[in-house]
Amino acid sequence: MLALQRSRSSHFQSIPKLARHRLLSTLSEHANNTPSYLSRPGWNTIKHVARSVPTCVNLPDRGVLSVAGPGVGQFLDGLISGKMPGDGSRQHLYTVFLNAKGRILYDVFLYSNAKSETEPGYLIEYDSRPSEAQSLLQMLKRHLLRSKIRIRDVTEEYDVWALWNPNQLTYELGTEARTWECHPTGVIEPVFDEEMEVQWGSSRWGSQPGPIIDRRAIGFGQRVLTKRGNTAPSISSSFDEGTLDDYRVHRYLNGVPEGIEDMPPTHVFPANSSLDIMGALTFKKGCHVGQEHLSRARHVNELRRRLFPVIIHREGESVNDARSTPKPRFPPGIEVSSRSLHEAQPTAASRIKNQLVSNVHGVGLAMLRTEDVASCEDGKRVLEFESPVQEGGETVKWVVTPSKPSWWPDPRRGGVFVKNSAENIAVKSLDDLLLLQSLSQN
Repeated sequence: MLALQRSRSSHFQSIPKLARHRLLSTLSEHANNTPSYLSRPGWNTIKHVARSVPTCVNLPDRGVLSVAGPGVGQFLDGLISGKMPGDGSRQHLYTVFLNAKGRILYDVFLYSNAKSETEPGYLIEYDSRPSEAQSLLQMLKRHLLRSKIRIRDVTEEYDVWALWNPNQLTYELGTEARTWECHPTGVIEPVFDEEMEVQWGSSRWGSQPGPIIDRRAIGFGQRVLTKRGNTAPSISSSFDEGTLDDYRVHRYLNGVPEGIEDMPPTHVFPANSSLDIMGALTFKKGCHVGQEHLSRARHVNELRRRLFPVIIHREGESVNDARSTPKPRFPPGIEVSSRSLHEAQPTAASRIKNQLVSNVHGVGLAMLRTEDVASCEDGKRVLEFESPVQEGGETVKWVVTPSKPSWWPDPRRGGVFVKNSAENIAVKSLDDLLLLQSLSQN
C-alpha cells in the first residue's frame, strides 16, 4: 500500500502546479455524497422526480444479438463508429452504427462474450423497437458476405438492467474527472488514457465477465445482462427497483440520449446527439460505414445544434420556484422558439430549428442551437413553446431552460484542457484526493 502511494505521489508531482489546481477544482465537485446536478439551477424543480437512492431498472425494449466467430472484431470494426478492442482483450464497448450518410441507425453496447481466446464473440444490446431503419439483425447479415461469423437473436435469453447510485462516493474508472479536446467545429472528444486503464487493471467500458461501466456520463452507473427470468442482478442487492420513468429522468438530467425515442434512426447525426461527448465516436480510425461524414463533422462542418438536457416550466414561473407543479408529457418534435429579452424587434427566424425531443415530469432532452443556449446562459434570450394542451380554454406557454451537466466541457474554450491531469491520475479513493490536495499546496 505504501509503495502504491509513493508511486501515485510521484505521478502527481510530475503534473504542473496549475494543472493540479485545475484538477483539484474539478474533483472537489465529486468529493461529497451529493449528485452533481443537485447544485444546478432548477434542481428544486425536479428533485421530487429524481431518485436519490441506489436504483436498478429493467429495460424491456432492449434487444440482444449474439455475434461470434473468427474475425468478428474486424467485421464489426468496419460497421461501427467506435474502435473495436483488440482480439483477446475481452473488453466491452459503447458505440453507434451509422448509415452511409453518417446518420444514426442504432446506438449499442457491445458485451464481450468470448468463449476462449480463440473463440471471440459479442452480445450486442440495442433498441429493438421497429423504426424507419432496417432491423439490426438484417443489416448485419447483409454485410456478412462469405464470412463464417454466426449471428442470432438471443433477446429471449436475456434481461437488460441499468444500475446507478447517486450517493456513491467512489473514484473508479467512470467517475473520474476527464480531459477534453474541443475542436473549432464544436465537436468535443473525451481523451481517455489507455495506459492508465491498463495500470488499474480495467478498461474504458469494463471487461468480461464484469458489467459495463456506463461512461456516457461521469458516474452514470453500470449496465448488466442477466439470464431471462432471473431477479435483478446480484450486484444490485442493495438497490431499489425503479421504473422506466426513473431511468428516463436519470438519463435526461445527465444529457444522455438512448434509442429511437431520443435519436430517430436515419434522421440525426451523432455529434448533434452529443455522442461525441459520451465517447461513442472515434474520429481517427480507418474505413467504416459513415466515416466520411463523421470526419467532416470533426474538421469542416460547424456544429450548430446539440442535444441538451432541459427543464420545462410555466412562463412567469421561476425555475427554482417551480417545485412540484405537475407537468404533462409533451409529444416529441414540438418546435421551441427563441425570444430576445432585450431587443424590441423580433429576431429573424432561423432555418435551423429548436425542437423538444423527449421529456417526462418536466425534464427532458431538446435539440437546440448552441448560440441560443449560450444566449440563455447569458440572460439574453428565452426558449419557449405553446402547449397543445388546453387549460381553462387558453393555450399554456412553457419555458424551456437548458440545464447542462456540471461536468460538460465548454466548447468555447477550444483546444485540449485539464491535460495530463484527470485521466492520468484516475483518482480511485478519497485518500488519493487528500493526497492531491496536499500536493497542490506545494
